[in-house]
Amino acid sequence: SDNVPSWEDLFSRLPLEKRRVLAKKAKSDEPTSAAASAAAAFVGAGSEISIDVILRRDAGFVSPGCRRVLLALLEKGVEFQEVVAEASENAPLPELVLGDKLVHGWENCLLSLEEAVSQVPLLPPTARASALEVMKTTQALMPDEDIRSLWGAKQRLQTMERLQKIENILAASPGDFFLGHTFSLVDVALFPALETCDAQRWMS
Repeated sequence: SDNVPSWEDLFSRLPLEKRRVLAKKAKSDEPTSAAASAAAAFVGAGSEISIDVILRRDAGFVSPGCRRVLLALLEKGVEFQEVVAEASENAPLPELVLGDKLVHGWENCLLSLEEAVSQVPLLPPTARASALEVMKTTQALMPDEDIRSLWGAKQRLQTMERLQKIENILAASPGDFFLGHTFSLVDVALFPALETCDAQRWMS
């Protein structure tokens, strides 16, 4: 049936750590099933790239942009080095070194990483433009400059309205993520805001 998901689709819905465990096991043995082949192909493919990858980030991952790039690197299974640095006007963070290419800013880093590590895509190849538009729309609802204080007396109502708009966008998706059944850069971009929102709510 056309409605039956593939092993690759089912595997992509598992938590990242579970996928890594299954992928390592599948790669250590000769794949004997479609499920094992999907596991071997999905996670860890990024570790096979031949370029050096270095993430320059702030101490403690305070910057939402640094957290986005870290999440994308982990999701793609890329082996990388981390360098803790201080942001400056001439060297904003995050900064990503991809071989001989130096990239500044979280959005540029995510897009460059997507091109460099295409084995584990975080954008649909046939709907890239619309996916980036969804990413821009959802991230704009929770801009980085606003997420430091989301549940104060003056911000509470606005935060609830923003979360409802985000929920409406997610509800329109056919799956558990913003672009359907697969985790994508849209989810990566919004992750720091939702994580901070949840943490601040419990502390307020």
